[in-house]
Amino acid sequence: MRMGTLSEGSESYYTKNEIYEEFCDAEDKPGKIFKILKELVKDKVVLDVGCGTGKYAALLAHFAKKYICLDVSSEQLKFAKNKVISEMLRVLKKGGSIYLVENDLISEFEKVRGKDPVDGSSKKYNDWAKEKGFTVFKKIKTYFEFSSLNDAKKVFNIIWGEKVASKIKNRTIGHAVLIFNKVKEVQA
Repeated sequence: MRMGTLSEGSESYYTKNEIYEEFCDAEDKPGKIFKILKELVKDKVVLDVGCGTGKYAALLAHFAKKYICLDVSSEQLKFAKNKVISEMLRVLKKGGSIYLVENDLISEFEKVRGKDPVDGSSKKYNDWAKEKGFTVFKKIKTYFEFSSLNDAKKVFNIIWGEKVASKIKNRTIGHAVLIFNKVKEVQA
């Protein structure tokens, strides 16, 4: 089992689900992402690819016409990510949209984890999304909020290790998020 990620082989993602759930519960405590997504899914058929533990599925499903959840391991996604986007576009109705919710490059969350804004994994993923025709739809400043400083350190220690956890100084951790959008064009 690998530490330091929430990907396939990550202990926190597969065998310590309660830790991953605690991490998800702490994310976007003020609900800013939810408020935006709620309006986007209203009365739509939604395919939530990468739903994780279903945090947003539980919050958004009753606003959508139909809500379908899917989660794929990151290793499979790395191998198939071009096919995954192609398949989403294939089944998407003309005029329909794909939204990606991703980490922005500069935030306390990225800094604590030691992510380089010039060539780190978030930068590479965001560049990949832009190369695939996604544009930034919204920028959101939000935060993680844990019940205590000790809980925040515990969760970060289990997911990213003691070095990262030692950088946590508060039960709230600033987070910046980008929502990318790509619309399937309607052909005349």
